[in-house]
Amino acid sequence: MTKNKLKIKVCGMRDPGNCSAVSRLYPDFMGFIFYSKSPRFVGDCFRLTDDLPPTVKKTGVFVNEVPDRILEIAVRCQLDAVQLHGDESPAVCAAVSETVPLVIKAFSVREGFNFTATRPYQGVADYFLFDSRGSHPGGNGIPFNWALLKKYDQQTPFFLSGGISPSNVHLIHTLNYPAFAGVDLNSGFEISPGIKDVNALRDAINTLNKA
Repeated sequence: MTKNKLKIKVCGMRDPGNCSAVSRLYPDFMGFIFYSKSPRFVGDCFRLTDDLPPTVKKTGVFVNEVPDRILEIAVRCQLDAVQLHGDESPAVCAAVSETVPLVIKAFSVREGFNFTATRPYQGVADYFLFDSRGSHPGGNGIPFNWALLKKYDQQTPFFLSGGISPSNVHLIHTLNYPAFAGVDLNSGFEISPGIKDVNALRDAINTLNKA
């Protein structure tokens, strides 16, 4: 197993067999969506498979969920990380961080986005995730203007998300930002919602590690 140079997060997982196959690519994070309006919603009775490598951080994705519900699921599913992908306040992030080892706070980015909006989350989120603003909280399959990231001048490391696909993953190596820590791969690598193309992911991870 080779350690990824950029952290790799594969999100929108739910099928046990597909989870096992993707886990053998050794992404750093694997995301499971606990948001009922998402086409990648894991369902109310979801249980994680027990064959995930310990190096893969199991990440629950939530949208404007109450902290008690987040923490109940985090404990039941033994989550290593939680991604808050809605309008959660810094206080909610802080409350979740008391129980969950890692907190990722997502922000929807478009032209004119003011990165000062992330400042109140410094110290209560371990990572930020910058996603494209679209009709859904995530998984819209469209990239935003990555050049906007040069306006981010804070220290909290961030993941890049939104519209990364086999057609543009090679461009990731052109991004040179001090806090750029990883990428989030989701709908651009799917056969159908929640089912990832393992071969396409393998090629993307190899491309990212060679950059």
